[in-house]
Amino acid sequence: MLIYFFKWTWRELIKTLKPLFFNWLVNEIIKENYVTKIYFDWKKIKKENLKKITLISNKENELKKFLDNNNLFIKW
Repeated sequence: MLIYFFKWTWRELIKTLKPLFFNWLVNEIIKENYVTKIYFDWKKIKKENLKKITLISNKENELKKFLDNNNLFIKW
């Protein structure tokens, strides 16, 4: 079980994860709704909405390699 944050829309997430399902790297995905990230940047407070994603897989090593190479995912 791997936990990541995803920064973009749900539609983009589905497009990204479809190959994982077809290659049998992921068995299930559990998406929790928004987690808000608030940070300070150039004298302004900025806010981003992230989606918390839990990936359940039998092949965690191969999945980790794919997700670490993909810059859309932020590790928990």
